[in-house]
Amino acid sequence: MAQRVYMPVFGSGLGHASRMLLIARSLEKDGIEVKFSSSFEAVDYLKNSGFRCNSVPLVDIKWDEKGEVSILDTLMEALPALKNFTQQLTLEIDHMRSFSPNLVVSDSRLSAVLAAKLLELPSLIILNQLRILLPGKEKRPKSFLEDASAELLGKLWSFCENIILPDLPPPYTISERNLLGVRSTKKKVRYVGFMVPRPTIPEGVLEKITKELNIDKGKPTVFAQISGPAMTKKGVLEALLGTASRYGEKYNLILSEGSPGGNTEPIRFRGGWYYEWCPVKDELFALADVIITRGGHSTIAQSILFGKPMILIPIINHSEQTSNARKVSKLGIGVSMDQRHLTPENLEESVSLMVEDGYKKKAERLRSIARNFDGVENTVKIAKDYL
Repeated sequence: MAQRVYMPVFGSGLGHASRMLLIARSLEKDGIEVKFSSSFEAVDYLKNSGFRCNSVPLVDIKWDEKGEVSILDTLMEALPALKNFTQQLTLEIDHMRSFSPNLVVSDSRLSAVLAAKLLELPSLIILNQLRILLPGKEKRPKSFLEDASAELLGKLWSFCENIILPDLPPPYTISERNLLGVRSTKKKVRYVGFMVPRPTIPEGVLEKITKELNIDKGKPTVFAQISGPAMTKKGVLEALLGTASRYGEKYNLILSEGSPGGNTEPIRFRGGWYYEWCPVKDELFALADVIITRGGHSTIAQSILFGKPMILIPIINHSEQTSNARKVSKLGIGVSMDQRHLTPENLEESVSLMVEDGYKKKAERLRSIARNFDGVENTVKIAKDYL
């Protein structure tokens, strides 16, 4: 009978699901059966990728009508969130009993770790956030509340066998403010490197895309990959379209709104090309001189592995993304911009800054370091130790 691995995945956005797909496909090649669970659009994404996936309620922060993280709404929805968490736990116990996995590998889902513990199943947890930072307070020293909650959460995460951090070890850790200094997890933490695709793209493919999109090799190419929940994208997309219409003569701008199930054909607009869902994302990372994105960990990691300087526009009040963006600025491989003050003019200024040699050289140096850590391969090796 084939070994089985059950993978519960956090379902807000697609970053968590996409990195777990890489692990699942690697395990499948070795004859290991994989089944997922997740929420909302991640369920369809995983099913469309060829895997079975259970659906569970989502436990997440709340957003306001402007697409910003709403602290008040998140607090007001604490009781419904607790109800969803309890439902998650109950459902996952049933799912695990039904599937009978040899191992549970959870991405950012505490309910799955607790369910595995109750069923005496070995589990691994993949996290790029060990502590919860209060929005808007990322620059000041960590508070007693943040430290206390991090230690409590750390004890719960530590019910698993290993806590896998899909990041570079210090001093290059992108999510350092969310990961470092949690004493209760110290004995179980393992840095494995980034979990993002490492494609080998034939030169002929890049040349074909260059011709299809009429990319002018005499101008810098900017690829804007805007991921995250749909309600958070409007302001950034409007600023990018405005930038393209004003400065399209200076740059090749290619924009993807990252909508699963959206049109995969590029649409021509004034100043560039627009994808609802981009089927050649890796190729455009390779072609681009500059990447524009949010502060999500997976896209930052992919930019680093391609050696590309980046402009980060974190979701407003999203403490993890804001902290990631600040670390990118600190490393000198990109800049962070506040969406509330975003204009076509200051966005173009940042693009001009990124095409300078200083940012590019630092991005290429960090790429050479990051390539020594294969997060997918290292995680698969850890998983196989429990199979």
